[in-house]
Amino acid sequence: MERFSPKLEIINHFDDLIQQIDMDIDESMAKYNENQIFREISYFQVEHRTIKTKLIIEFFESYNDYKEKTIHEWSESTKVVEYLKEIRMRTIEELRKEQKERVENSSHFNTLNTELTKEEKRSEIFSKKFYFQVRIKRLDYKSWVFDLFTFVTDFYMSQYEIDLLE
Repeated sequence: MERFSPKLEIINHFDDLIQQIDMDIDESMAKYNENQIFREISYFQVEHRTIKTKLIIEFFESYNDYKEKTIHEWSESTKVVEYLKEIRMRTIEELRKEQKERVENSSHFNTLNTELTKEEKRSEIFSKKFYFQVRIKRLDYKSWVFDLFTFVTDFYMSQYEIDLLE
């Protein structure tokens, strides 16, 4: 029988999410030079108002604390690469925080039924809060800089179900 460690499963899951974010942001940053600003990029241009962007972190905050979402304002003179670095930092920080909390509370999963399949055990571990990512490839790349989106649900989804979403 395959050995199953809830703690290791949690660590690996969040490390994979973070790695995917790193790779996606790196790919996005490669498209811009260090000095390029929002105003110079057609899909960031907004007439007569400040660019407002909801960061993934806001979703985490509202999900965790059920508080009103904050809109972070980014001026049209914001450097795109700085914006991407900020999103990477804040998203990874939030995922690390959740990972740490989950690992600290993982000991109560040590009593999982040994008869369960690995997928059933994962379902138990992530049953109340599950983070997953969907890669959305669009034909029109002018709509948004990202292809990878991170979601949080209050139920577990198998990889098959996530693949169906994509």
